Amino acid sequence: QWYLGCHTDPGELPDDVAVVPACQALAASGQGGRALFLDRNHMTVAGNEVVGKALAESLRATED
Repeated sequence: QWYLGCHTDPGELPDDVAVVPACQALAASGQGGRALFLDRNHMTVAGNEVVGKALAESLRATED
């Protein structure tokens, strides 16, 4: 069985750089690991769409 989990703990990344919340977006998508990933490192089209939307939202937020 595949599960979705983040390997970076909250607060582990620097506060002074922009970080796209990819893991949170994948988890919030409601799709399972098999729908989002081909294997442990490569996303499916659906996984890339979720992360791409999170990236676009993050970039829009930096324009303000």
